[in-house]
Amino acid sequence: MKKQPLYLKLYSQIRDLIKSGELKPGLRISHRTIAEQYNTSNKTASEALAMLEAEGLVYSEPRSGTVVSNNAWQLLSGDNTPECHNYVESG
Repeated sequence: MKKQPLYLKLYSQIRDLIKSGELKPGLRISHRTIAEQYNTSNKTASEALAMLEAEGLVYSEPRSGTVVSNNAWQLLSGDNTPECHNYVESG
């Protein structure tokens, strides 16, 4: 059986933490802290966070690091429909 790369395991673990609500929207995530916490390299942590960013679950802020997105739970639930139709109908 083929062994899963470490960055994919890390990606899955962080994704699960976001999904469970342990990592809340607006929380800043440091590449260095992730690397230390999971006993891995900064490059591995960066690769995992880049995958989460590609999904829209986190985003990068210049000079501030990586932040959990406000719409992460909506993205994970699979309901990507914007709520603007309620405003249009009520307006």
